[in-house]
Amino acid sequence: MPEGRVQLQRVSHSFRRGSSVFADVDLAVEPGDIVAVNGRNGAGKSTLLRIAAGVMRPRSGHVTHCGRIALLPQNADSPPPGMSALTWLAAVTRMHGKGSTDDAVELLDALAVATPARRLDELSVGTARKAMLAAALTGHPDVLVLDEPFAALDVVAAASASALIKAAAADGAAVLVSDHDGAAARIATHTLNLARMALEPADQAAPPTSWRIVAAGPAGNVRELVASETDRDAVLLRLLNDGERVLRVEELE
Repeated sequence: MPEGRVQLQRVSHSFRRGSSVFADVDLAVEPGDIVAVNGRNGAGKSTLLRIAAGVMRPRSGHVTHCGRIALLPQNADSPPPGMSALTWLAAVTRMHGKGSTDDAVELLDALAVATPARRLDELSVGTARKAMLAAALTGHPDVLVLDEPFAALDVVAAASASALIKAAAADGAAVLVSDHDGAAARIATHTLNLARMALEPADQAAPPTSWRIVAAGPAGNVRELVASETDRDAVLLRLLNDGERVLRVEELE
């Protein structure tokens, strides 16, 4: 079972031209946490997450990690474009020595990547994004750093991604996720706002009370379920694990 953590202590960063991005940021993400960082475009969320993941060094402050880190960058530019989604995930699995190709296939199925054998540069933006998210989730990482994981995803894919991220946290992963439209707040255990160079607790709107989920079984039979906000992601994960295809997720008034 993964058990990771990441801690930032008095972290500050500025670009070479001298403009500060943020100053004296303190942040701790513990096993089981899902910490969502909100903020407008250009607020510095991607920079903060890259520093937290260890791929950038801050101008000052300290960053401490425990466990293997998986990063989903905002721009999906890391895998070779001529490689298929399935081949890329198999390579990631071998690289980390955890999981299996079957696990990679299950993740792609759960995120409804219908063409895993196609080259990554032939996929739509949304499908490529789902493949990159699957690569971040594969191999049971201890720390998940996800930069805008719901960007370019439709409602059904976003709901499936939410269920998978919550399952990783339930298994002990420490999850840090950036967001600019509030989608991550539904699954977050802590929500912060990056603004005016500071990271502060964010006000959260009341969640919707219930959701309608329409799913199709392996035989093609379609059924509808109603789940509460608390149970929605658990229901989605159960459907995906049972081999059902989620067709629609709707908020009920």
